[in-house]
Amino acid sequence: MGVTPKKIRLADGEITLPVLPGPVGRPGPGYPGINRPEATALVDAQLALIAELRNAPLGRGGVTPEQLRMAVEVSGYRTNRAGAITGFQRTANVGTREERVGGVILPSGSTWEALYIHGRLAAKLDTLRDQRRNPQDYVYTGLFDHQLFLNESASRLRANPATAARYSPISRGNFDRMLTYMEQDPRLIDVRWMAYMFATAYWETARAVTVRHRPDGRPIREFLTLAPVDETGAGRGYRYGRPVKVERLGDTKARITEWDGEQFEVNESGYTVPQGQRGGADYSKPAHPGYTSAAGREIVYHGRGYVQLTWWYNYAMASIAINRGLALLWNPELAKNPDIAYFVMVDGMMTGRHYANRKMLQMYIAGATTNYAGAREIVNARDPQSAIVTAAEAFEAALLAARQ
Repeated sequence: MGVTPKKIRLADGEITLPVLPGPVGRPGPGYPGINRPEATALVDAQLALIAELRNAPLGRGGVTPEQLRMAVEVSGYRTNRAGAITGFQRTANVGTREERVGGVILPSGSTWEALYIHGRLAAKLDTLRDQRRNPQDYVYTGLFDHQLFLNESASRLRANPATAARYSPISRGNFDRMLTYMEQDPRLIDVRWMAYMFATAYWETARAVTVRHRPDGRPIREFLTLAPVDETGAGRGYRYGRPVKVERLGDTKARITEWDGEQFEVNESGYTVPQGQRGGADYSKPAHPGYTSAAGREIVYHGRGYVQLTWWYNYAMASIAINRGLALLWNPELAKNPDIAYFVMVDGMMTGRHYANRKMLQMYIAGATTNYAGAREIVNARDPQSAIVTAAEAFEAALLAARQ
Protein backbone atom coordinates (compact mmCIF):
# COMPACT_ATOMS: atom_id res chain seq x y z
CA MET A 1 0.00 0.00 0.00
CA GLY A 2 2.89 2.30 -0.68
CA VAL A 3 4.39 2.03 2.81
CA THR A 4 8.18 1.94 2.95
CA PRO A 5 10.21 0.26 5.72
CA LYS A 6 10.73 2.50 8.73
CA LYS A 7 13.73 2.65 11.07
CA ILE A 8 12.98 2.67 14.80
CA ARG A 9 15.55 3.49 17.44
CA LEU A 10 15.22 1.47 20.65
CA ALA A 11 17.37 1.28 23.74
CA ASP A 12 19.22 -1.74 22.40
CA GLY A 13 19.79 -0.33 18.93
CA GLU A 14 18.04 0.51 15.69
CA ILE A 15 15.57 -1.89 14.10
CA THR A 16 13.54 -1.91 10.89
CA LEU A 17 9.79 -1.98 11.34
CA PRO A 18 8.38 -4.69 9.04
CA VAL A 19 5.89 -3.43 6.48
CA LEU A 20 2.36 -4.48 7.31
CA PRO A 21 0.97 -5.70 3.96
CA GLY A 22 -2.65 -4.83 4.68
CA PRO A 23 -5.16 -3.82 7.36
CA VAL A 24 -5.91 -6.22 10.21
CA GLY A 25 -8.84 -6.23 12.59
CA ARG A 26 -12.61 -5.85 12.42
CA PRO A 27 -13.86 -6.36 8.84
CA GLY A 28 -15.65 -3.41 7.28
CA PRO A 29 -16.60 -2.03 3.86
CA GLY A 30 -13.87 0.60 4.08
CA TYR A 31 -11.11 -1.99 4.31
CA PRO A 32 -10.98 -4.25 1.25
CA GLY A 33 -8.52 -7.11 1.61
CA ILE A 34 -8.53 -6.88 5.40
CA ASN A 35 -7.02 -9.79 7.36
CA ARG A 36 -4.87 -11.22 4.61
CA PRO A 37 -2.90 -14.17 6.02
CA GLU A 38 0.50 -12.51 5.59
CA ALA A 39 -0.74 -9.46 7.53
CA THR A 40 -2.52 -11.32 10.32
CA ALA A 41 0.55 -13.53 10.83
CA LEU A 42 2.66 -10.44 11.61
CA VAL A 43 0.07 -8.99 13.98
CA ASP A 44 -0.69 -12.29 15.71
CA ALA A 45 3.01 -12.89 16.35
CA GLN A 46 3.26 -9.67 18.33
CA LEU A 47 -0.03 -10.23 20.16
CA ALA A 48 1.21 -13.69 21.15
CA LEU A 49 4.42 -12.26 22.62
CA ILE A 50 2.46 -9.76 24.69
CA ALA A 51 -0.11 -12.34 25.79
CA GLU A 52 2.72 -14.59 27.00
CA LEU A 53 3.52 -12.05 29.72
CA ARG A 54 0.50 -13.36 31.58
CA ASN A 55 2.69 -16.31 32.58
CA ALA A 56 4.55 -13.92 34.91
CA PRO A 57 2.88 -14.71 38.26
CA LEU A 58 1.84 -11.65 40.21
CA GLY A 59 3.99 -9.31 38.16
CA ARG A 60 7.34 -10.95 38.87
CA GLY A 61 10.28 -10.83 36.47
CA GLY A 62 10.27 -7.13 35.64
CA VAL A 63 6.76 -7.15 34.16
CA THR A 64 4.79 -4.09 35.22
CA PRO A 65 1.10 -4.05 36.22
CA GLU A 66 0.39 -2.09 33.03
CA GLN A 67 1.99 -4.81 30.92
CA LEU A 68 0.00 -7.47 32.72
CA ARG A 69 -3.22 -5.58 31.99
CA MET A 70 -2.19 -5.32 28.35
CA ALA A 71 -1.43 -9.05 28.27
CA VAL A 72 -4.89 -9.81 29.66
CA GLU A 73 -6.52 -7.56 27.04
CA VAL A 74 -4.83 -9.31 24.10
CA SER A 75 -4.83 -12.90 25.38
CA GLY A 76 -7.94 -13.85 23.42
CA TYR A 77 -6.47 -12.83 20.07
CA ARG A 78 -6.85 -16.29 18.52
CA THR A 79 -10.62 -16.21 18.81
CA ASN A 80 -11.25 -12.46 18.91
CA ARG A 81 -8.44 -10.64 17.13
CA ALA A 82 -10.42 -7.41 16.72
CA GLY A 83 -11.17 -7.35 20.45
CA ALA A 84 -7.50 -7.92 21.25
CA ILE A 85 -6.51 -5.06 18.95
CA THR A 86 -9.01 -2.75 20.61
CA GLY A 87 -7.76 -3.82 24.04
CA PHE A 88 -4.17 -3.14 23.03
CA GLN A 89 -5.03 0.30 21.66
CA ARG A 90 -6.86 1.15 24.86
CA THR A 91 -4.22 -0.05 27.34
CA ALA A 92 -1.27 1.27 25.31
CA ASN A 93 -3.16 4.48 24.45
CA VAL A 94 -2.18 4.30 20.78
CA GLY A 95 -3.83 4.38 17.36
CA THR A 96 -5.23 6.98 15.06
CA ARG A 97 -8.87 7.96 15.45
CA GLU A 98 -9.77 5.88 12.40
CA GLU A 99 -7.96 2.83 13.81
CA ARG A 100 -9.56 3.07 17.24
CA VAL A 101 -13.06 3.65 15.94
CA GLY A 102 -12.72 0.84 13.40
CA GLY A 103 -10.91 -1.60 15.69
CA VAL A 104 -8.22 -2.06 13.05
CA ILE A 105 -4.49 -1.76 12.50
CA LEU A 106 -3.67 0.14 9.32
CA PRO A 107 -0.30 -0.07 7.53
CA SER A 108 -0.04 3.71 7.62
CA GLY A 109 -1.44 4.15 11.15
CA SER A 110 0.33 4.33 14.50
CA THR A 111 -0.91 1.10 16.10
CA TRP A 112 1.39 -1.23 14.17
CA GLU A 113 4.59 0.50 15.25
CA ALA A 114 3.50 0.52 18.89
CA LEU A 115 2.43 -3.13 18.74
CA TYR A 116 5.74 -4.19 17.22
CA ILE A 117 7.72 -2.31 19.87
CA HIS A 118 5.66 -3.77 22.70
CA GLY A 119 6.09 -7.23 21.17
CA ARG A 120 9.86 -6.79 21.07
CA LEU A 121 9.86 -5.64 24.68
CA ALA A 122 7.65 -8.54 25.74
CA ALA A 123 9.98 -11.05 24.08
CA LYS A 124 12.95 -9.53 25.87
CA LEU A 125 11.20 -9.52 29.25
CA ASP A 126 10.04 -13.11 28.74
CA THR A 127 13.62 -14.22 28.12
CA LEU A 128 14.88 -12.31 31.14
CA ARG A 129 12.09 -13.70 33.32
CA ASP A 130 12.89 -17.27 32.33
CA GLN A 131 16.53 -16.61 33.23
CA ARG A 132 15.64 -15.09 36.60
CA ARG A 133 12.70 -17.26 37.59
CA ASN A 134 13.24 -19.22 40.77
CA PRO A 135 11.45 -22.55 40.50
CA GLN A 136 10.94 -22.41 44.25
CA ASP A 137 8.33 -19.71 43.60
CA TYR A 138 5.95 -22.50 42.62
CA VAL A 139 6.86 -25.24 45.09
CA TYR A 140 4.19 -25.43 47.77
CA THR A 141 2.78 -28.27 49.87
CA GLY A 142 0.75 -26.37 52.45
CA LEU A 143 -2.85 -25.34 52.85
CA PHE A 144 -4.74 -22.63 50.96
CA ASP A 145 -7.20 -19.95 51.98
CA HIS A 146 -10.22 -21.48 50.26
CA GLN A 147 -12.39 -18.38 50.30
CA LEU A 148 -9.61 -16.27 48.80
CA PHE A 149 -8.98 -18.90 46.13
CA LEU A 150 -12.67 -19.10 45.23
CA ASN A 151 -12.95 -15.32 44.93
CA GLU A 152 -9.68 -14.88 43.03
CA SER A 153 -10.36 -17.66 40.54
CA ALA A 154 -13.89 -16.38 39.93
CA SER A 155 -12.63 -12.84 39.34
CA ARG A 156 -9.87 -13.92 36.96
CA LEU A 157 -11.99 -16.39 34.99
CA ARG A 158 -14.73 -13.80 34.57
CA ALA A 159 -12.24 -11.14 33.45
CA ASN A 160 -11.40 -12.88 30.17
CA PRO A 161 -13.94 -13.63 27.41
CA ALA A 162 -12.17 -16.91 26.67
CA THR A 163 -13.10 -18.32 30.09
CA ALA A 164 -15.92 -16.13 31.40
CA ALA A 165 -18.84 -17.87 29.69
CA ARG A 166 -18.17 -21.17 31.46
CA TYR A 167 -17.97 -19.71 34.95
CA SER A 168 -20.97 -19.77 37.27
CA PRO A 169 -21.21 -19.54 41.07
CA ILE A 170 -23.06 -22.87 41.07
CA SER A 171 -19.67 -24.55 40.63
CA ARG A 172 -17.99 -23.01 43.69
CA GLY A 173 -18.55 -26.15 45.75
CA ASN A 174 -16.80 -28.21 43.07
CA PHE A 175 -13.87 -25.77 43.04
CA ASP A 176 -13.62 -26.10 46.81
CA ARG A 177 -13.72 -29.91 46.68
CA MET A 178 -10.96 -30.07 44.06
CA LEU A 179 -8.74 -27.75 46.11
CA THR A 180 -9.24 -29.99 49.16
CA TYR A 181 -8.18 -33.04 47.15
CA MET A 182 -5.04 -31.22 46.01
CA GLU A 183 -4.12 -30.01 49.49
CA GLN A 184 -4.17 -33.61 50.69
CA ASP A 185 -2.24 -35.04 47.72
CA PRO A 186 1.49 -35.40 48.50
CA ARG A 187 2.34 -35.78 44.79
CA LEU A 188 1.32 -32.21 43.94
CA ILE A 189 4.29 -30.09 44.94
CA ASP A 190 4.05 -27.47 42.17
CA VAL A 191 1.29 -24.85 42.06
CA ARG A 192 1.41 -24.90 38.25
CA TRP A 193 0.56 -28.62 38.17
CA MET A 194 -2.51 -27.86 40.26
CA ALA A 195 -3.39 -24.91 38.02
CA TYR A 196 -3.21 -26.97 34.85
CA MET A 197 -5.32 -29.77 36.31
CA PHE A 198 -7.89 -27.23 37.46
CA ALA A 199 -7.94 -25.64 34.01
CA THR A 200 -8.27 -28.92 32.12
CA ALA A 201 -11.09 -30.16 34.35
CA TYR A 202 -12.76 -26.73 34.15
CA TRP A 203 -12.80 -26.99 30.36
CA GLU A 204 -13.52 -30.69 29.94
CA THR A 205 -16.45 -30.88 32.37
CA ALA A 206 -18.40 -27.74 31.44
CA ARG A 207 -22.05 -28.49 30.73
CA ALA A 208 -25.17 -26.35 30.78
CA VAL A 209 -27.70 -27.23 33.49
CA THR A 210 -31.07 -25.72 34.41
CA VAL A 211 -30.79 -23.68 37.60
CA ARG A 212 -34.31 -22.22 37.72
CA HIS A 213 -37.26 -21.31 35.51
CA ARG A 214 -38.68 -18.01 34.38
CA PRO A 215 -42.29 -17.12 35.25
CA ASP A 216 -43.34 -18.35 31.81
CA GLY A 217 -41.72 -21.72 32.44
CA ARG A 218 -38.66 -21.26 30.24
CA PRO A 219 -35.48 -22.66 31.80
CA ILE A 220 -32.54 -20.53 32.90
CA ARG A 221 -29.34 -22.44 32.26
CA GLU A 222 -25.79 -21.93 33.54
CA PHE A 223 -22.56 -23.85 33.14
CA LEU A 224 -21.63 -26.38 35.79
CA THR A 225 -17.91 -27.24 35.89
CA LEU A 226 -15.50 -29.46 37.83
CA ALA A 227 -18.09 -32.22 38.23
CA PRO A 228 -17.18 -35.54 36.51
CA VAL A 229 -19.11 -36.09 33.28
CA ASP A 230 -19.78 -38.48 30.44
CA GLU A 231 -18.16 -37.62 27.13
CA THR A 232 -20.50 -35.68 24.85
CA GLY A 233 -22.13 -38.22 22.56
CA ALA A 234 -20.88 -41.12 24.72
CA GLY A 235 -18.13 -41.92 22.21
CA ARG A 236 -20.42 -42.05 19.20
CA GLY A 237 -18.34 -42.26 16.03
CA TYR A 238 -15.23 -43.54 17.84
CA ARG A 239 -14.09 -47.14 18.10
CA TYR A 240 -13.92 -46.88 21.88
CA GLY A 241 -17.60 -45.93 21.80
CA ARG A 242 -18.52 -49.47 20.72
CA PRO A 243 -18.89 -52.39 23.13
CA VAL A 244 -16.50 -55.14 24.10
CA LYS A 245 -17.43 -58.27 26.01
CA VAL A 246 -16.12 -58.56 29.55
CA GLU A 247 -16.10 -62.00 31.15
CA ARG A 248 -15.42 -62.05 34.86
CA LEU A 249 -13.04 -64.83 35.89
CA GLY A 250 -13.16 -64.36 39.64
CA ASP A 251 -12.54 -61.11 41.51
CA THR A 252 -9.08 -60.40 40.10
CA LYS A 253 -9.16 -61.65 36.54
CA ALA A 254 -11.15 -60.96 33.36
CA ARG A 255 -11.25 -61.91 29.71
CA ILE A 256 -11.94 -59.19 27.13
CA THR A 257 -13.30 -60.12 23.70
CA GLU A 258 -13.30 -57.44 21.01
CA TRP A 259 -15.53 -57.14 17.93
CA ASP A 260 -12.96 -58.84 15.70
CA GLY A 261 -12.74 -61.86 18.01
CA GLU A 262 -9.38 -61.00 19.56
CA GLN A 263 -9.17 -61.82 23.26
CA PHE A 264 -7.11 -60.36 26.09
CA GLU A 265 -6.46 -61.53 29.63
CA VAL A 266 -6.57 -58.92 32.38
CA ASN A 267 -5.52 -59.27 36.00
CA GLU A 268 -4.45 -56.91 38.76
CA SER A 269 -0.92 -56.79 37.38
CA GLY A 270 -2.11 -55.50 33.99
CA TYR A 271 -3.18 -57.11 30.75
CA THR A 272 -1.54 -59.29 28.14
CA VAL A 273 -1.64 -58.78 24.37
CA PRO A 274 -1.23 -62.02 22.39
CA GLN A 275 1.36 -61.87 19.62
CA GLY A 276 0.01 -60.30 16.45
CA GLN A 277 -2.94 -58.64 18.22
CA ARG A 278 -3.63 -55.13 19.41
CA GLY A 279 -6.45 -53.48 21.26
CA GLY A 280 -9.08 -51.53 19.36
CA ALA A 281 -11.15 -53.48 16.83
CA ASP A 282 -12.32 -52.42 13.36
CA TYR A 283 -16.11 -52.10 13.55
CA SER A 284 -16.60 -51.56 9.81
CA LYS A 285 -16.92 -55.34 9.37
CA PRO A 286 -19.56 -57.68 10.80
CA ALA A 287 -18.93 -59.05 14.27
CA HIS A 288 -16.54 -61.99 14.32
CA PRO A 289 -18.10 -65.31 15.40
CA GLY A 290 -15.62 -65.32 18.25
CA TYR A 291 -17.26 -62.16 19.56
CA THR A 292 -20.87 -63.23 19.16
CA SER A 293 -20.21 -66.56 20.86
CA ALA A 294 -17.99 -65.18 23.64
CA ALA A 295 -19.18 -65.17 27.21
CA GLY A 296 -19.40 -61.96 29.16
CA ARG A 297 -21.30 -58.69 29.43
CA GLU A 298 -21.16 -55.99 26.74
CA ILE A 299 -19.70 -52.76 28.14
CA VAL A 300 -18.82 -49.49 26.43
CA TYR A 301 -15.74 -47.63 27.68
CA HIS A 302 -16.44 -44.15 26.37
CA GLY A 303 -15.02 -41.03 28.01
CA ARG A 304 -15.87 -40.41 31.66
CA GLY A 305 -14.47 -38.35 34.53
CA TYR A 306 -12.85 -34.96 35.08
CA VAL A 307 -10.62 -35.74 32.09
CA GLN A 308 -11.97 -38.25 29.63
CA LEU A 309 -10.79 -41.81 30.25
CA THR A 310 -11.40 -44.00 27.17
CA TRP A 311 -10.80 -47.61 25.92
CA TRP A 312 -11.19 -50.70 28.10
CA TYR A 313 -7.45 -51.17 28.61
CA ASN A 314 -7.06 -47.62 29.93
CA TYR A 315 -9.91 -48.22 32.38
CA ALA A 316 -8.11 -51.37 33.53
CA MET A 317 -4.74 -49.60 33.87
CA ALA A 318 -6.26 -46.64 35.70
CA SER A 319 -8.17 -48.86 38.09
CA ILE A 320 -5.03 -50.82 38.98
CA ALA A 321 -2.94 -47.64 39.27
CA ILE A 322 -5.26 -46.06 41.86
CA ASN A 323 -5.46 -49.29 43.90
CA ARG A 324 -9.03 -50.16 42.94
CA GLY A 325 -8.25 -53.57 41.52
CA LEU A 326 -10.39 -54.11 38.43
CA ALA A 327 -13.33 -52.09 39.78
CA LEU A 328 -13.36 -49.63 36.87
CA LEU A 329 -13.25 -52.46 34.37
CA TRP A 330 -16.30 -54.12 35.95
CA ASN A 331 -18.14 -50.82 36.34
CA PRO A 332 -16.82 -47.90 34.22
CA GLU A 333 -19.49 -45.60 35.71
CA LEU A 334 -17.27 -45.42 38.80
CA ALA A 335 -15.02 -43.10 36.79
CA LYS A 336 -17.62 -40.39 37.42
CA ASN A 337 -17.33 -40.68 41.18
CA PRO A 338 -15.49 -37.48 42.23
CA ASP A 339 -13.04 -39.31 44.51
CA ILE A 340 -12.12 -41.80 41.80
CA ALA A 341 -12.19 -39.25 38.97
CA TYR A 342 -9.68 -37.09 40.84
CA PHE A 343 -7.15 -39.88 41.34
CA VAL A 344 -7.55 -41.06 37.74
CA MET A 345 -6.84 -37.52 36.49
CA VAL A 346 -3.79 -36.96 38.68
CA ASP A 347 -2.27 -40.38 38.07
CA GLY A 348 -2.82 -40.06 34.31
CA MET A 349 -1.27 -36.63 34.10
CA MET A 350 1.65 -37.41 36.39
CA THR A 351 2.59 -40.80 34.94
CA GLY A 352 1.16 -40.86 31.40
CA ARG A 353 -0.15 -44.36 32.08
CA HIS A 354 -3.74 -44.23 30.91
CA TYR A 355 -4.31 -41.23 28.67
CA ALA A 356 -4.01 -41.77 24.94
CA ASN A 357 -0.76 -39.90 24.25
CA ARG A 358 1.21 -41.27 27.24
CA LYS A 359 2.59 -37.81 28.03
CA MET A 360 3.43 -36.58 31.54
CA LEU A 361 2.78 -33.15 33.02
CA GLN A 362 6.41 -32.82 34.10
CA MET A 363 7.44 -32.82 30.42
CA TYR A 364 5.83 -29.38 30.05
CA ILE A 365 5.85 -27.81 33.51
CA ALA A 366 8.99 -28.16 35.59
CA GLY A 367 11.66 -25.88 36.99
CA ALA A 368 11.68 -22.62 35.05
CA THR A 369 9.55 -24.01 32.23
CA THR A 370 5.82 -23.29 32.11
CA ASN A 371 4.32 -24.62 28.90
CA TYR A 372 0.58 -24.77 29.50
CA ALA A 373 -0.12 -24.83 25.76
CA GLY A 374 2.12 -27.84 25.16
CA ALA A 375 0.63 -29.71 28.10
CA ARG A 376 -2.61 -30.08 26.15
CA GLU A 377 -0.86 -32.96 24.36
CA ILE A 378 -1.44 -35.06 27.48
CA VAL A 379 -5.17 -35.22 26.79
CA ASN A 380 -5.88 -34.12 23.23
CA ALA A 381 -3.09 -32.85 21.00
CA ARG A 382 -5.53 -32.26 18.13
CA ASP A 383 -7.69 -29.91 20.22
CA PRO A 384 -5.26 -27.33 21.67
CA GLN A 385 -7.93 -25.02 23.17
CA SER A 386 -5.99 -21.85 23.88
CA ALA A 387 -8.68 -20.99 26.44
CA ILE A 388 -7.23 -23.72 28.68
CA VAL A 389 -3.98 -21.73 28.80
CA THR A 390 -5.95 -18.66 29.88
CA ALA A 391 -7.76 -20.69 32.52
CA ALA A 392 -4.50 -22.23 33.80
CA GLU A 393 -3.00 -18.77 34.20
CA ALA A 394 -6.07 -17.63 36.11
CA PHE A 395 -5.93 -20.63 38.45
CA GLU A 396 -2.16 -20.23 38.90
CA ALA A 397 -2.55 -16.63 40.06
CA ALA A 398 -5.44 -17.54 42.35
CA LEU A 399 -3.50 -20.41 43.94
CA LEU A 400 -0.39 -18.30 44.47
CA ALA A 401 -2.48 -15.58 46.10
CA ALA A 402 -4.27 -18.08 48.38
CA ARG A 403 -1.19 -19.74 49.89
CA GLN A 404 -1.28 -19.56 53.66
